[in-house]
Amino acid sequence: MVKLSLAIAQRVLRRELAIDPEALHGLVLAALEKLQGQELCRVKVHPSQAAAIKAALQKSVTGNPVEVVSDGSREPGTAIFETKRGNLDASVDTQLREIERGLADCLRRR
Repeated sequence: MVKLSLAIAQRVLRRELAIDPEALHGLVLAALEKLQGQELCRVKVHPSQAAAIKAALQKSVTGNPVEVVSDGSREPGTAIFETKRGNLDASVDTQLREIERGLADCLRRR
């Protein structure tokens, strides 16, 4: 049931990210919150979402401009935030895997 729920969520989220630039803005804001002010160098994304990510970063990041790298090997919904201290994978699939692990842990404890 967990796997089915996550598969449905994945389809819905990918569709939402494909049609709604504000959804990408939410992804950027969540990643920036996790980075807690670390100096952001670049973000690697699927080419179809590069412009929307760049616009979201311009709304949200002050200081040095952040390079947005279009990477055709990435799936839509992928966002790898690179800082001087390391990388944060804020991709939809990565977040869904974290949710799946959390749900599986809860089920095992029951």
